[in-house]
Amino acid sequence: MGLRVLTPFRENLSPSRDNNELSRAPDSFALSMISRLRMANHLFSQQVVPFENSYTWFLSLYFCLTPSFLISIMADKSIMTTNNVLIRGACLWLLMALLLAWSMVGIFNDVGFLKSLFSGSFNRLLQAHFDFLLMTALILGFYATRVELPWHVTWAMVIGAFTNSSLFMLFAIFPTLDPVSEQFVPTGTAHMPFNVYMYTSLIITSYGFGKGAVIVLKSSLQTNAKTIVEHQN
Repeated sequence: MGLRVLTPFRENLSPSRDNNELSRAPDSFALSMISRLRMANHLFSQQVVPFENSYTWFLSLYFCLTPSFLISIMADKSIMTTNNVLIRGACLWLLMALLLAWSMVGIFNDVGFLKSLFSGSFNRLLQAHFDFLLMTALILGFYATRVELPWHVTWAMVIGAFTNSSLFMLFAIFPTLDPVSEQFVPTGTAHMPFNVYMYTSLIITSYGFGKGAVIVLKSSLQTNAKTIVEHQN
């Protein structure tokens, strides 16, 4: 359902379309989100048994909503330059950090739902909060340089910033995955996909920020050399 809605949304954002078609993009975005919410509602309506003192539907909801949300917001080509992906990603992850901050407030005030959801170590949730803030600051730093970065570098930064920070959040939700938790189960069935997710995240994050650092460094050296030549002339 979601893919059929997203297709016209992307077509409406094509540069070859006129302004009237582009004006319908928000409606397509809303339809896309409604379709995802319907999928999430279907998941909620099923009687899912809690797994390892956490809720499996939390990740189901996350994987239903996040792809549509990110693609719809950050792939808006009608107003996007390459580095706009950075500022949008930074804003999203800052909001995520605030959401986790309020979750910690709820846990501190004994909100039962949040204490059941984040059944792992409170420190892991705090680490996730700080990591989202750190990644937001790094992305904003690259955006502030005003150095144009390739699309694959900016997307690697934004995606890697989220997946890297989400590792701590997953530890807080599923303590059986956390190596430092007393509930850690090294032979669980979830460890293989989690390890794939973790190492993929590390590779994407390292590529995005590493490649970005090299590009910005080269740009600064070229600018410095150009300034020296101008002064000599």
